[in-house]
Amino acid sequence: MKYKLHFIVLLTLSLLWVSHPAVNAQMTKIPSFRIVEPDGETFQSESLVKDKPILILYFSPECDDCLAFMHLFFHHITDFNDAFIVMITYLPINEAAGFIQKYHIDSYKNMVIGTEEHSLAVMKYYRIEHIPFAALYDKKGNLVSLYQKEIPMKKLINKLRQSQ
Repeated sequence: MKYKLHFIVLLTLSLLWVSHPAVNAQMTKIPSFRIVEPDGETFQSESLVKDKPILILYFSPECDDCLAFMHLFFHHITDFNDAFIVMITYLPINEAAGFIQKYHIDSYKNMVIGTEEHSLAVMKYYRIEHIPFAALYDKKGNLVSLYQKEIPMKKLINKLRQSQ
C-alpha cells in the first residue's frame, strides 16, 4: 500500500510538471537547432527568414511513409511558395543525396535541407516518435500546428494560408 501511494504521488507530480504552462509554452516557439547542409555548410535556426511562415519537416529518405508524403508535398510545392521550409533528417546527409536530386531541392530558394545527425536536438525537442513530422509556425514564430506520421496535405495548406 505504501508503494502504491508513492507511485500515485509520483505520477501526479509528473503529470503536473508535464502540463505546467512554462513547459508547454516552450514548445510553442521554434527550437534552436543546427543542421549540416549537403555542401557541408551549417544552417542555424537563427538564420530563419523573418516575417514568413516556417515549416519544419522531419523525415528519413529511407522511410516509406516519408517518401509518400514528400511525393505529395512536392506535387503541391507551389502552395508553399510563401513559407520558408526546413527539411531535417537524422541520417548522414550523403544518404539523402538521391532524394535531394530527385526533388531538385537546391533549386528552391525558400528551402533548406540538412542533417542533425547525432545531436537529435529537434527530435528530442518535439518528442518525435513517428515520421514524417511537420511543425508549422506563423510569420511571428508562433506554433500553428504539429503533425506526426499522418500529415493531411489540404489541412496543412489551409493552416499555412491562415498563418500568413
